[in-house]
Amino acid sequence: MREMKFIVGIAVMVLGASHAIASPVDDLRLDAWTRIDGASLLSVAPDDGAGRAVRCVDGPSSVVSAWSGAAYDSRRHRLLVFGGGHRNYCGNEVYAFDVHALAWTRLTEPSPPPFDRDPLGDGAPASRHTYDGLQYSPRADRMIAFGGSRSTDGHETRLTWLFDPEARTWRNARPGGSPPGNGHAYNLSSAYDAATDRMLMRDPRAIYAFDLAANTWTKLADAPHTWSQQRGAIDPTRRLYFTIGAGEFTVFDIDKQRDVTSEWSTQGGEGLIGAPAPGLDYDPDTDALVGWSGGAPYILALNGHRWTRGAATGAPATQQAFGTFGRWRYVPDLHAFILVNAADAVYFYRPPPKSRQ
Repeated sequence: MREMKFIVGIAVMVLGASHAIASPVDDLRLDAWTRIDGASLLSVAPDDGAGRAVRCVDGPSSVVSAWSGAAYDSRRHRLLVFGGGHRNYCGNEVYAFDVHALAWTRLTEPSPPPFDRDPLGDGAPASRHTYDGLQYSPRADRMIAFGGSRSTDGHETRLTWLFDPEARTWRNARPGGSPPGNGHAYNLSSAYDAATDRMLMRDPRAIYAFDLAANTWTKLADAPHTWSQQRGAIDPTRRLYFTIGAGEFTVFDIDKQRDVTSEWSTQGGEGLIGAPAPGLDYDPDTDALVGWSGGAPYILALNGHRWTRGAATGAPATQQAFGTFGRWRYVPDLHAFILVNAADAVYFYRPPPKSRQ
């Protein structure tokens, strides 16, 4: 029976090929924006019956809008979104946006109340403002979730959660070491270091690393800075960990474990740097940081120190009032960035070639 299904599947693919409908992402233009019409997370949210208990004040739109981040599952080509929290939304579902099918899927069901604890009664994580606390490890095939303001009491949570996108299940990692955010597990910024399979995270006092293989948190260096909403990104070539937002642009040398911000005085990025929780990610095609906080994106070629601006036509004029965080991500197979600016607003942007930066 399984073989028959496989053969039928191939036949459907072959027959469908002659009637293929062009996708908006098949031919993304350089330095241009594309909005995906009709793509709404709300279309796959729990229905009224299931959603009534978890709605809280604002409902599932807050999975995106309430200080929420995202991580990019590069194996399945999906942006994973997990958010809500406090009184905005009490549902703890994980959602995925497939960058090829251009459709949302709800990967998990909401847990039953009560919601004011972490873990919840069924062993799953509570809904929370995720800020920049979500990263995906392709090596381990897990999404890491740390920190945030949980529902319904708004208290911080310092548990380390691992989500299996294939099994669609959560596990409380219970790591060794001392995790970041003691008393300040809000507004944390992070990035994934592919070379070491670690999640780097900055809290108001220091920089930490979560080693997935060792299941341990380690403090790398003292690094006091403003406690504010920021976003992290890593340059894998120079081994630099950038943090940006709310008036700060900091740089940490990962291998030397020291702050090198003084070596990275930049010009032209004041709007991005000053924004709360802007989007930021590294573009390996052009060896640049590309950031967004509304309108034209900001591009910093890393062989220089001057930000340039990309195209604004077709871009959302402003970001969500409570930040973008990790909902702006580089998509390797499209050589473009995805932006989820609202539950019903998904965009793609492809930067200009390096020679035009």
